Amino acid sequence: MPGALPDDLPGDLLASEPFPLVGRSCFVLPGDATATGGLAEVTLDDGSPALIAVRTPPGDPVVPAGRTALLHAHDPATDSYLITQLDLGALFS
Repeated sequence: MPGALPDDLPGDLLASEPFPLVGRSCFVLPGDATATGGLAEVTLDDGSPALIAVRTPPGDPVVPAGRTALLHAHDPATDSYLITQLDLGALFS
């Protein structure tokens, strides 16, 4: 199922500490986000933007540039965040 985390991810990828960005939304920047990488912008607590490395879980579809996604895990091996595209229209329909 796209958007679901694979069962074989190590438990430490699911921890939000010390990665307080987990659970926030981000905006995917040009170049798309794939299983091999991408860039996104996230808003920090002080309102400033931060550029972060992102990627999709293996087997998930590409998240196109300009889309909003959820940061759902941090991968310390690549210092990137795993993301899943958010369908904001479905949330409010």
